[in-house]
Amino acid sequence: HRLRTARSLGAHRTIDASREDPVEKIFEETGGLGVDRSFEAVGLEKTLHQSAESLKKGGISVLIGLFEDPRNVRFPVNLFVQREIQIRGSRGYCWDFQRAIDLVERGMIKLKPLISHRLPLSELPRAFEILLDPTSEANKVVIQMD
Repeated sequence: HRLRTARSLGAHRTIDASREDPVEKIFEETGGLGVDRSFEAVGLEKTLHQSAESLKKGGISVLIGLFEDPRNVRFPVNLFVQREIQIRGSRGYCWDFQRAIDLVERGMIKLKPLISHRLPLSELPRAFEILLDPTSEANKVVIQMD
């Protein structure tokens, strides 16, 4: 469901990591070069390694995902050194909101396709159940004030 949503919003290529190796597919699609930037947004050691391995020399790895226990994550230090990869951490900050609002107002970002569920505040526990259920096909759940 998320891949369909990404394509409907303009993604040129998508990879279903449950069906194919994302690193192999990226190198196949880029003629063996790798990508300029990768974003790790899941917070898993496996996806940290995949995002780093998919980068070309001099690429930038942006870490967004929060790891449950970062002290026990094996970090591919040698890969970062050998490929001269830069690493950046990123979180949503207040100064990003105005720019995002401006993009939405100008119609450059469509939010409606991202919203998969709308629930009243009284159903907040159900909203979390939907978000945590991998079979729910939830993208974003909007909570509407009663």
